[in-house]
Amino acid sequence: MENQFFAVRTTGGQEDNVADFIYKNAIFNKNEIYCIIHIPSQKGYLIIEAKSGQDVREAISGVKHIKELVPGLLKLEDFDKLLIKKPAIAEFTIGEVVDIVMGPFKGMRAKITKIDLTKMEVTVMLLDAPYPLTLTVDASYLKPTKKG
Repeated sequence: MENQFFAVRTTGGQEDNVADFIYKNAIFNKNEIYCIIHIPSQKGYLIIEAKSGQDVREAISGVKHIKELVPGLLKLEDFDKLLIKKPAIAEFTIGEVVDIVMGPFKGMRAKITKIDLTKMEVTVMLLDAPYPLTLTVDASYLKPTKKG
């Protein structure tokens, strides 16, 4: 049987403490837990590699700050999304309407007219201005407009 990956929800900020307790429980109970992973960008979650769900349930039982064992298994493909962070600029397309979230034009909406991947900059035309105004901003200053 192949090893499986399980997600455990914990109190945010307590992931390292919880991982230590799970490790100690697994050794004490002789559970087949092979790896406990805490990804800093995934606050409130641990990933546990184990032989079975029963081993994980035994290792987490009675550990403070554990909220739940998340139902289902994680696949290896899921780790790509968790570990590889795409740059913010990769989310945008020309013609997309965005909100400006930083800088002097904060709170205004704009339409993307050009994307410069090398400089990580986006050229936008302000939609809320009384006359056409084009400016170039860092991609981190933008977020997609919520639809609805």
